[in-house]
Amino acid sequence: METAFPPKTAAASDEASGDGLQEIRTQRDRLLQLAAVGEVLPSVLHELRNPLAAVTTMVEVLVEEAPDGLRQDLHAVLWELRRMGLTLQGIGGLSRQVHGPTPEAIDLAVEEACAVLTPTARAHDITLTTAVSAMPLVALERAVIKGVVFNLVRNAIDACRPGDQVVVSARVDGDAFELSVRDTGRGMTPAVLARCTELFFTSKSNGSGIGLAICRQVAERGRGSLTIASEAGAGTTVRVRIPLVLPGDIPCRESIT
Repeated sequence: METAFPPKTAAASDEASGDGLQEIRTQRDRLLQLAAVGEVLPSVLHELRNPLAAVTTMVEVLVEEAPDGLRQDLHAVLWELRRMGLTLQGIGGLSRQVHGPTPEAIDLAVEEACAVLTPTARAHDITLTTAVSAMPLVALERAVIKGVVFNLVRNAIDACRPGDQVVVSARVDGDAFELSVRDTGRGMTPAVLARCTELFFTSKSNGSGIGLAICRQVAERGRGSLTIASEAGAGTTVRVRIPLVLPGDIPCRESIT
């Protein structure tokens, strides 16, 4: 027996069409705004980095000289300044290469980025822990790695609920640097997971949609990879792997003596 369904009314069709057009207009306006920001972003970052670095240095000096009662407040200011600096590094990393000419202590860079975000995690009742192996000096850009870690950990914190955990692991595995950020948060649906590294895509009402895209592009420019495993309600794991020896290049590692 066939079931008869009432035909859609013209008013219902018009309403659905109107909703679709409004969504398209909203997305168009958002992309135009982000494109405008992108044009001036390099100049803005340049104008912000230098004074921010100067203020940070001044506060670091004051922390050493301040009496105990004032030192705690200055430490709070210093943490916020460093958090701002890492945010700028993460945004600016979109156009920077991850490999550098000078071997650096990347294990310390990972720890420092996590330390800056620890107060944020604690304020939301989220446990942030690190499992960073001691590494040899490697020819990766310290600022870029810190920016990647900052973006991934901040995303993980945003995806968590009170009582959840974020675990950051990093190591040198053979001729590659490996980073893993795992959280026990909300996770992603298959639809969101499929698009989460697209530039400007976001499932957050106030998100920019650039964090994961930046990290993916940094990894791929370094001939590496960024992979994501996630399940709605069961958390997310992001893994970054970047080779330390590029084809045709000499090894870019140096042992710590």
